[in-house]
Amino acid sequence: MKTKSWIDDFKKKGGVPVARPFVGDLWKVYVFDRPDNIVGVHKGDLAKLKITEEELDTLALANLEAAITDFPHEPIEEGSPIHVIHAGDNYEASRLLLHHRWRALAQEVKGELLVSAPSRDFVFFVGSRSDRSVLAHFRRKMQEVLSLESYPLSAQVLRWTPEKWVVYDIENH
Repeated sequence: MKTKSWIDDFKKKGGVPVARPFVGDLWKVYVFDRPDNIVGVHKGDLAKLKITEEELDTLALANLEAAITDFPHEPIEEGSPIHVIHAGDNYEASRLLLHHRWRALAQEVKGELLVSAPSRDFVFFVGSRSDRSVLAHFRRKMQEVLSLESYPLSAQVLRWTPEKWVVYDIENH
């Protein structure tokens, strides 16, 4: 996962990997995940592999599905309704792509499931019917992680629906 601004900056440098819009300002970026590094998949790679972007998307999702066995999460502090996924596997934000697996987590929160991936390595979630002070703390936490992490993404908040993720304006709800 990367943001639109990352894609635009990378385009200026040339050689942008294959990427597709996901939701809001988040984009799917396709990579070869090797034991010692991660390398972007480029158009030339697709030609060598004799696959289309659509086939790449299907293959990448199947590989992610096989690689992610769980969604380990815990409250950010004892008793908090805000939870964090920080498994240490570099796939935390990519878990958003496994939409159907969020159904179980949606049942754990009060109201609608709200999620934010401020970095590659942290995904936070909370219920929409949490107290205003909790939702304000959720937003502050996103901004804090966004400013401190080595692989920042976005403080944008997403709402899980059974069909798809949608951008959620937490400030006006």
